[in-house]
Amino acid sequence: MACQSDNSGQEEEAGAETQTAVSTAESSTLKSSNTSYPERPPTGGQWVDRPDEMAQFWLQDMDRLDNSARILYSTSPSLEQGQSGDWNVNVYIVNIDKNGAASQQLLYSEPVMEQTHLALRAGREEVLVQRNAEDPAKNDLLEVWSATDGSVRSSIPVPSPEGPQGERWDWSGFQGSTTEGNVFFTTSQRGKNEAGATVGTAAWYTLSPAGDIFGQGAYRRENARLMISGAFAAPDNQIGMVVDITSQDEKGLSTETGPITFEVGGRTVEGVINREKRLLLATTEGEIAWQSSPLERDLMWGGEVAIPQDLPAEEMMEQNNQQMQLMEATEVAYGARRNLLMRSQGATNVALVKPTANGYGALATVVADRRLELPVHGIYFLEFGPDQPLREIYLEPLAEENELSIVDFAAADNGDIYLLARAKRSLKAIDAQVLQMAPDGSIRAAAPLTASGPSNIELAGIIGGNNGAWVIGKGFNNEAGKTQLWVGRVEF
Repeated sequence: MACQSDNSGQEEEAGAETQTAVSTAESSTLKSSNTSYPERPPTGGQWVDRPDEMAQFWLQDMDRLDNSARILYSTSPSLEQGQSGDWNVNVYIVNIDKNGAASQQLLYSEPVMEQTHLALRAGREEVLVQRNAEDPAKNDLLEVWSATDGSVRSSIPVPSPEGPQGERWDWSGFQGSTTEGNVFFTTSQRGKNEAGATVGTAAWYTLSPAGDIFGQGAYRRENARLMISGAFAAPDNQIGMVVDITSQDEKGLSTETGPITFEVGGRTVEGVINREKRLLLATTEGEIAWQSSPLERDLMWGGEVAIPQDLPAEEMMEQNNQQMQLMEATEVAYGARRNLLMRSQGATNVALVKPTANGYGALATVVADRRLELPVHGIYFLEFGPDQPLREIYLEPLAEENELSIVDFAAADNGDIYLLARAKRSLKAIDAQVLQMAPDGSIRAAAPLTASGPSNIELAGIIGGNNGAWVIGKGFNNEAGKTQLWVGRVEF
């Protein structure tokens, strides 16, 4: 479904589609078919040293350019270092080739904290930077830096487009680079209509480094609060936005599934959908399309939910246990126990959703009773698109059998998925695996990554490539006495 971004009919049409595919019949669940798999010989990684001694370390962006991975990071002073007067803000770019060799370039080093947002410019040897304006009354600046020497190639004021009714919106900073190298901004707003009802808005626009605005639009919904909990570059110069929709009405979000009810002790307990999280795709022409059934949901319970207090204690306890079990079973069936994994992006956390060969993918956990006859708790890989039902691959048996925590994923060039996992119990600096998963959920092979020593390395991300992947980490390197970037490469 696609419609014009500022069309008044959009709210009803998109709102109706928001409620589809809530039953288990409209999604398919596969179980990872093997918990044992061939394992490649272990490989190590390397610390990437940096010349500065700043205490704060920020991973800003990572992507793939041709046959190399790129990582953009910055460092800044601690409070104590800032008070000393001897400090710099530093911006680095690291390139890792297909053999795992890393090279680093210092792009910026000045005692000024004015960069609010940093990103790699897709498909180009450039970095996008948003700077605070020196005069608070003026707009921020959008700059394009060379990724080889940090020179400024262009600089323009960042516009602040108003809403269709002339509303002044806070756009904060850009969210990233589209596949064609432009930057995109998003914002969430809340207001009232003439009747006094809450109206939530998710808005966006795309800006070229030359200052041209295109692809501007907004999605509105009455009686709801909207929040964008992550935005990323989607194929064909589109923007993917993970939109959180929370009802501001006791009736909940409208649904085509009919009433959600069950009975306990002659009482009818009623549920409504209170919140949903879904992926919204926006094009440069200002059109939008929802990309799946909801990825997260919350139910709100009402009706005859209160257990009568004049019942015998045993019967009250029995009804309470039965009601809690039925609530959990209903919530699981409606996708209301599922939570997307998050990832770090600069100083914020965003939903872990990425493009794949078959649409879009995400990692999610389901919180449910581990004693169920057919277990549903634990980690899942989700794959979805506009013309396919939500497909779930149940990874928890794989993770439990091998004592792994699955933390990230990346799409492989051949349509497979690389899963990044770490060992749950290990004293090594890093004890991780990259699992190559076929579309049917089977694991083709695993490539371990290990490193010894007292340092503790946090897995920060994975970048998929041709016949292998790059693994990105960060941690405090005891030998260097500071937090550093750690990189590794695995082959399949």
